[in-house]
Amino acid sequence: MRLMINIGGLIFAMSAFAYLMAVITGIFSYKKQTLSKWVNIFSSVSAVLITFDMILLIYYQVAHDFHYAYVYEHTSTNLAPAYLVSALWAGQEGSFLLWAVINSWIGFVFLRGLDKRGFKNISAFIGFSVINMSIMVMAILSRPFKTMNYLQVEGLGLNTALQDPWMVVHPPLVFIGYSSMAVLFSIGLCVGPEIEDSCEKLMLRKWALMGWFFLGLGIFTGSIWAYRALGWGGYWAWDPIENAALIPWLLLAGICHEGRLASKPGSRVRYMLPFVMAAFGTFLARSGILKDKSVHSYTVSSLSIPLLIFLAVLVMIILYFSLSKAKKGDASRRSTGISILSILNVNLYAFAVLIFLGTIFPLISGVAVPMAFFNYSALIFSMVLVILFIAQYYVRFKENCFEILFISAIITAAICLIMKFTSLTWMLVLWVFLIPLVLWMVNILRTKPKLRIKMIKDSSAAMAHIGVILLILGVITSTALSKQGTILATDGSLTNLGYGAMIDGADLNKESSTIIHTIGSDIILSPVDSELSLSAVKAVNYTTRPLIWLFWIGGILIILGNLGALLKSYNFPCMNQKK
Repeated sequence: MRLMINIGGLIFAMSAFAYLMAVITGIFSYKKQTLSKWVNIFSSVSAVLITFDMILLIYYQVAHDFHYAYVYEHTSTNLAPAYLVSALWAGQEGSFLLWAVINSWIGFVFLRGLDKRGFKNISAFIGFSVINMSIMVMAILSRPFKTMNYLQVEGLGLNTALQDPWMVVHPPLVFIGYSSMAVLFSIGLCVGPEIEDSCEKLMLRKWALMGWFFLGLGIFTGSIWAYRALGWGGYWAWDPIENAALIPWLLLAGICHEGRLASKPGSRVRYMLPFVMAAFGTFLARSGILKDKSVHSYTVSSLSIPLLIFLAVLVMIILYFSLSKAKKGDASRRSTGISILSILNVNLYAFAVLIFLGTIFPLISGVAVPMAFFNYSALIFSMVLVILFIAQYYVRFKENCFEILFISAIITAAICLIMKFTSLTWMLVLWVFLIPLVLWMVNILRTKPKLRIKMIKDSSAAMAHIGVILLILGVITSTALSKQGTILATDGSLTNLGYGAMIDGADLNKESSTIIHTIGSDIILSPVDSELSLSAVKAVNYTTRPLIWLFWIGGILIILGNLGALLKSYNFPCMNQKK
């Protein structure tokens, strides 16, 4: 006989109460500027309870307990074990529960770090606690343990597009990135307008790198999922939800490249802004306002008002600190110097602003923004990156200018000949973007052997930068050199697809797309529902993505470079100081 008490809901309430006690204890510790041991105890209990709650819901999913509405709506008895688990973040309720769990443990790590490093201003913990409590409340309001009035023998199942290995890891990675940005926001609340303390800077940098790495990894795995699962052969569509994830990543990139700029007036606002944009993306995805405009958006939501209030509060906080900085800031202390880093930051922030404007304009006006707006914005952003890369190695470029330009031209010509590409405009663009790659190779080869070894050891930044160039080159080749058309494939005979690929019509999937990988190009085949698609002859749309592997390799190098920088951030001396 089933217990009438909803165990999951009860544990959820206990977890929220324990965390509320941690917040109250922290507030009473404010005057002492020393976190009470009970803050750690209550937050630990809360994290353990909410984690148990998540495991309980996963158990219900694996056990096919369709008494619970979430299990019924997102699973079925024939679902693979991995997808029975990942169904937790397939819906609104489960994904909020996952975020609450991740945020609780990130908060626990942050709290432990405050004790170790003796970060004096306890308002950082209180600020994070408010965010964490808000997420927990929204998770509770979504009712992940809602029960049904009658028991079903079978569930509705999981959306086919979500039954993909990359969707198993994509949402958790994004949530880790968002929670890291919540810590960054909280620290930004309590540091001074100008960040002078070296340990504060290092702590901020560590959490910025943490958010940058995990959000970047989440975006990259999401691109792989879209490429594999959505069937149209694209990895980025300037979708509003995609844009809302890219904007904070660009802002974090600016923070991680700031260096000495981090101590300038207004730095605290820059540290707080990424999480505000993450909250904006959460509102877009979960409020239901994009249900007909984005494949990433939830169609129905009861949390529109709570999400809007949450976003509005964050925006008001940002406005308060921005206006406060404008009134109190001393213009005489502002630096007028121009450096590569300052130009890079302006480029990153300008690109983020353009994406933001292009994203919200249709929501306000009802008029769609053409894809060309985003593409040209990205092209200009990328061109500035190339110029900055060349400026970084200007001495080497000046010494070997002809050699670098010539080698780049040869590689460009070879690619265009092999791919039978004749557009002069895109040839020129491809040549320009090959210059920094060749420049980097020449710089390595012309460096003395001892220094070369040191450069390779300290290569995390270079790895990420080369990854950016390769990723951009992959975008150019896979779009500008792409071809589309329709072919007829016959069962029992091979059809030449180009790039050395042959396909038998009998091997084609009639219901979903097929991706054929070759060295020169990926070929995406999609069935056509027409009279031509007879029993033995199939009409198939094809799209080529030449040299798409450059994009994937570039993304991997960016992630590895970010990971290297993140690991290095844990080796700073004051990271292990105790109060």
